Amino acid sequence: MDEDFEMPPVGGMNGDDDMDFSDDVSFLKVGEEKEIQQGLKKKLVKEGDGFETPENGDEVEVHYTGTLLDGTKFDSSRDRGTPFKFTLGQGQVIKGWDMGIKTMKKGENAVFTIPSELAYGESGSPPTIPANATLQFDVELLSWSSVKDICKDGGVFKKIVAAGEKWETPKDLDEVLVKYVAKLEDGTVVGKSDGVEFTVKDGYFCPALAKAVKTMKKAEKVLLTVKPQYGFGEKGKPASGAEAAVPPNATLEIELELVSWKTVSEVTDDNKVIKKILKEGEGYERPNEGAVVKVKLIGKLGDGTVFLKKGHGESEELFEFKTDEEQVIDGLDRALMKMKKGEVALVTIDPEYAFGSTESKQELAVVPPNSTVYYEVDLVSFDKERESWDMNTEEKIEAAGKKKEEGNSKFKAGKYALASKRYEKAVKFIEYDSSFSEEEKKQAKALKVACNLNDAACKLKLKEYRQAEKLCTKVLELESTNVKALYRRAQAYMELADLDLAEFDVKKALEIDPDNREVKVEQRKLKERMKEFNKKEAKFYGNMFAKLSIRLLKTLLFFITFGEEKEIQQGLKKKLVKEGDGFETPENGDEVEVHYTGTLLDGTKFDSSRDRGTPFKFTLGQGQVIKGWDMGIKTMKKGENAVFTIPSELAYGESGSPPTIPANATLQFDVELLSWSSVKDICKDGGVFKKIVAAGEKWETPKDLDEVLVKYVAKLEDGTVVGKSDGVEFTVKDGYFCPALAKAVKTMKKAEKVLLTVKPQYGFGEKGKPASGAEAAVPPNATLEIELELVSWKTVSEVTDDNKVIKKILKEGEGYELKLIGKLGDGTVFLKKGHGESEELFEFKTDEEQVIDGLDRALMKMKKGEVALVTIDPEYAFGSTESKQELAVVPPNSTVYYEVDLVSFDKERESWDMNTEEKIEAAGKKKEEGNSKFKAGKYALASKRYEKAVKFIEYDSSFSEEEKKQAKALKVACNLNDAACKLKLKEYRQAEKLCTKVLELESTNVKALYRRAQAYMELADLDLAEFDVKKALEIDPDNREVKVEQRKLKERMKEFNKKEAKFYGNMFAKLSK
Repeated sequence: MDEDFEMPPVGGMNGDDDMDFSDDVSFLKVGEEKEIQQGLKKKLVKEGDGFETPENGDEVEVHYTGTLLDGTKFDSSRDRGTPFKFTLGQGQVIKGWDMGIKTMKKGENAVFTIPSELAYGESGSPPTIPANATLQFDVELLSWSSVKDICKDGGVFKKIVAAGEKWETPKDLDEVLVKYVAKLEDGTVVGKSDGVEFTVKDGYFCPALAKAVKTMKKAEKVLLTVKPQYGFGEKGKPASGAEAAVPPNATLEIELELVSWKTVSEVTDDNKVIKKILKEGEGYERPNEGAVVKVKLIGKLGDGTVFLKKGHGESEELFEFKTDEEQVIDGLDRALMKMKKGEVALVTIDPEYAFGSTESKQELAVVPPNSTVYYEVDLVSFDKERESWDMNTEEKIEAAGKKKEEGNSKFKAGKYALASKRYEKAVKFIEYDSSFSEEEKKQAKALKVACNLNDAACKLKLKEYRQAEKLCTKVLELESTNVKALYRRAQAYMELADLDLAEFDVKKALEIDPDNREVKVEQRKLKERMKEFNKKEAKFYGNMFAKLSIRLLKTLLFFITFGEEKEIQQGLKKKLVKEGDGFETPENGDEVEVHYTGTLLDGTKFDSSRDRGTPFKFTLGQGQVIKGWDMGIKTMKKGENAVFTIPSELAYGESGSPPTIPANATLQFDVELLSWSSVKDICKDGGVFKKIVAAGEKWETPKDLDEVLVKYVAKLEDGTVVGKSDGVEFTVKDGYFCPALAKAVKTMKKAEKVLLTVKPQYGFGEKGKPASGAEAAVPPNATLEIELELVSWKTVSEVTDDNKVIKKILKEGEGYELKLIGKLGDGTVFLKKGHGESEELFEFKTDEEQVIDGLDRALMKMKKGEVALVTIDPEYAFGSTESKQELAVVPPNSTVYYEVDLVSFDKERESWDMNTEEKIEAAGKKKEEGNSKFKAGKYALASKRYEKAVKFIEYDSSFSEEEKKQAKALKVACNLNDAACKLKLKEYRQAEKLCTKVLELESTNVKALYRRAQAYMELADLDLAEFDVKKALEIDPDNREVKVEQRKLKERMKEFNKKEAKFYGNMFAKLSK
């Protein structure tokens, strides 16, 4: 395999620049000599203890003797009888010492041969050391104390006084218990506690405490040196009780002990399900989707009311259920899949993942609407659903087929998220088919195509358009002429506003099937509609699927030409008499208006609205008419006339409707759909009904962060006005007036006008609202009628997942040269580019660290001509250090604001615009860029380069055999290197996935097994780590270095945690840092 340099695993099994086991100085035998780097050589005299080595910033203590190559001694701490102490990596000693001593373990004795350029160079050190002299030092590393610059800016230095236990450290949400004494440099005590508990992210006393505890292990004791920016800054702190005042700009010395902590984790990405561990579980396995769990359970409201208690009585059986089957609320389901056997946890669940906005009667009490609930959960035992690695090929295909059927069932029931999970699980069973027979590969391919297509349909329903696009792309890699995949991907592109790509897919679909009558008819209709809809944006028929994102299947399934009859479902037949207008069809909840004539099969008329001269109105899908009507009229367009033949089981059944309709009668209805008004249950719980009064423009709707401008009038059912505005602006997620407004605007288009019927839970609930000015009071439990118009909105988006870089569009773009103004929170301008008459536009390359990270990310979310205000938190700006900019200084920890006008840009060439040879060349180039970034310690940037490299060659079906070999080698190298990046970045689940990809290509790749074991260790999956280590040693049983490490780490793990040591499953735990 062509891997140009071998990067180290986390903590460095092999040094900083090379990963070949045989090249690592940490595996020297006594008496063996090896070059470390740049001519520096090391000869091992005596082995040290353990495997820890000091790092830059540590205070080391050594004994040494220095000689010239002829044996002449020029210095010796041993002769003085006093060990020599210095700080490593600070230039306090010659460069060869800084480089060499970093490779030593405690108690180790080694001889370093140091070339002159790493010693005293051309000048020497007269009179003892001549010019250009190569030196030898016999060094014994006695000890070191770890001193870390934990914020990487000189703000907080941490010296370990007493080592902690295990390897875990607290995270932001954890609740820590600490002891501390804080002093000024003169010893004055300014803060003290013998035990205080706080949440890490909230901090306590001063910012340094939270920063420090995140780097500490249980029972660790440290001494902190804290500069003002992490203490009390320019303001200081007044005296309080026995604690003296902290003067402005004071440096603090803090003795800190991390006594213990409770692990608190986010179960969901949106922080709405939180799990706090009250008692640690045993082992390393957790329930998977489909596992059968047995628990003890207590459910409480915020006031302590117990609404559920299971498994706690002496004779009461444990509560048993199957995960991911909606047998318990979603938040509890998710939390349990994050628990270990025997674990006891407190789970806090927001309404969205609990009982929502409806009242729920539980075993012991009623849960009110919009309640946050709390569960004390004791996971007694569980049986996991069988995983793919425990199956043979035949069983994998069978399991995939079963999951597909489960997905189909969930989809039909409208449970799209659950259906999507089933399809994903199905594909996972057969994702890697290298061991399949040819027949099994065919079956697997068919299942992959079907499941990914179905999953794409789910993602479209769930409005996860980017995921839908990716799934369709996977299908097209297997079947490049799959029209459904092109069709659905075009839908996704439409929703993502990638109209050029949507147009491309539509064209390709018609090239494949140019005579498809239904698509051609739809093409013609939609081209006309799109021209009316938005002339400026209509290009060819790129927008052809915009309005079909919900009705896609219905339109295709129920396309019928004039005079044709077709069965819709369950024996219901439809014959088209007259085509309708457009392509919209009504949905459940809509108020429809029809004319009809009903007859028996012999032509006997039994009812007719036409004869009465009055159209018939009803609400669709509410059981107000026979089932055949609800099913059939949903397929009709405005103005359409059709004849429905309805079997008795969808009409009046065995009883009939005497005297006009006999038992078991098949009926015929000649129906004309005159009109309908759309009424939507927008919260899906009957809380807010929306009736569209005036249609809006385009297809976009506001999101949570957007700033909307609305007009509204809110009334009671008797017409009393209780709220009104001719124009008010608010952020969607913050809401305004009552919860219903925010819920409604998220479903509305620009300029849309609606009438809302709002139940109390989305109005003012049990408390009501007092009168205010001209607005009357809202009584308790009142239903409201609200006339609402969405005038416009400003799009505000999260550029980063952690919400620390925000982009607000001030002017919409058309589709990297730019104009730029950078400001502080007080309005101070610190940067201005491209705004002068003769000044050139500011030009730079994205993703190359030429501007701050937040600005870089925001620009890649903008269109040409767009003007935006970008708000960037310190983490993505200039951090905790002062930064001198063009026009002003940016203080530490500043949030900054950029007004950005993206004038133009030239995109880097994409893979679809390359031939196969160019793709391989581009992948190789990106790999080299990644290598360079990795060597510079820029692991996140390196990871991006490796990911981009793999993307160029991901789909190799059009490659020649030689090109496939080259692509495979590049995939292996890049995924391995990317896994090393992910380990450095502590993204262990991603590292595990990357190693798995490598092992699918090369099942005996020891490096992939080794790194995956490291990832599993960090994820506490020690059984899987053990499996990988065993397999690595089976492949290369005589590997001396691994065997040495195995022995050492087995011994260390036994001491470290006897309870948890199983075989040598923990062998990599200490290497993760």
